[in-house]
Amino acid sequence: MTSPECTYEPQDRTALPEALQRFIENSGVHPDNYSPSSLSIARFVRLAPARPGRPRATLEDLNSQLPPESLAISTELADVFSLPRSTAIATLPLYQEGRIYGVDLASVLAVLVDAECTHDGSISHIAKYLDREDWNVEDTFLHPNRLASITKLQYDLLVNGWRNLRPGGYLVYATCSLTEAQNEGVIDRFLQKHPKDASLCPCLLPPSIIRTPISSAFPGLAECVRLEPRHAHTSGLFFARLKKALVPITTNS
Repeated sequence: MTSPECTYEPQDRTALPEALQRFIENSGVHPDNYSPSSLSIARFVRLAPARPGRPRATLEDLNSQLPPESLAISTELADVFSLPRSTAIATLPLYQEGRIYGVDLASVLAVLVDAECTHDGSISHIAKYLDREDWNVEDTFLHPNRLASITKLQYDLLVNGWRNLRPGGYLVYATCSLTEAQNEGVIDRFLQKHPKDASLCPCLLPPSIIRTPISSAFPGLAECVRLEPRHAHTSGLFFARLKKALVPITTNS
């Protein structure tokens, strides 16, 4: 049954690789997240600010470099525009000049941990490889050795990003997995290890984007953001925003 908040049509999961079907079922991921619509979700670009010798681009500049069927569309976020997923941007002069980009560049005051994951929330990512004879989902994404070590790798990436983050700065941990083990589980473990210098911060999203509530099994993680195709009409995405204290956080205990 589909969620009442959207008009998503559930996909017949038999069209997916068997290994991926088993992984989805064993991980408790909601089946309504797998829809033909997930293959046509928009991608986004952001206009970079002006710098010496590099004027700020405009929407008109961007559209002048795109084919008529792929024109950028304004979103609710300032300077952020959506494009059809099939639109190539790496060859655009604006992209090569650094005048548009998809995410903010990481710095010691703002670190993005775009963690390696099983990609189960991004079927369009996996679909790119399904017709390749030298590739299969089980050996590449869902190999038992990889599944056994993926959460350790994610936690280590988070720890490394935190180590390089300056006090007072913010870190965003993100994956395109829908499994709790790779998302809430990693953040919960990290916060338990860092009670004095790490705090979870709200993430501001346009009100039109519908979040999936965080499981009651993680009562302290309500500020995390979980976006699922059946609700948000995006690909699967999880992210959490953490702040590093300027001075250690004191408690009453």
